[in-house]
Amino acid sequence: MHDTLACMATVKLYTQLYRLYSMPQNDVQYKLNIVLALKMQNPMEIAPHVTVDSEIHHGTPVITGTRVPVSIVIGSLAGGMEKHEVMQEYGLRKEQVEAALAYATDLVKQTQVVPLGA
Repeated sequence: MHDTLACMATVKLYTQLYRLYSMPQNDVQYKLNIVLALKMQNPMEIAPHVTVDSEIHHGTPVITGTRVPVSIVIGSLAGGMEKHEVMQEYGLRKEQVEAALAYATDLVKQTQVVPLGA
């Protein structure tokens, strides 16, 4: 049983590392925070109200103190839900929803787009 759990933890770690190295190179601080959180195997707040925990949603960023992924909050807003509807649907506070937006904004700012030649 212990070997199975160790194997599962290793698979989770490699999955996270694959995601990390698939990201643009300029996301250095984000990558560093993810690596540190995985190494510690503890929850780690990587941005205000945003936590990474290898035991919650395979280490994807969630709203601190919840199991709600940041991507669900952003996707719900992008899909047309109002802020108050997202808050009600997922049991979040206004500052948590706004923190998800701020986190997504930071990630977009760090994204490099390289046009392909015609």
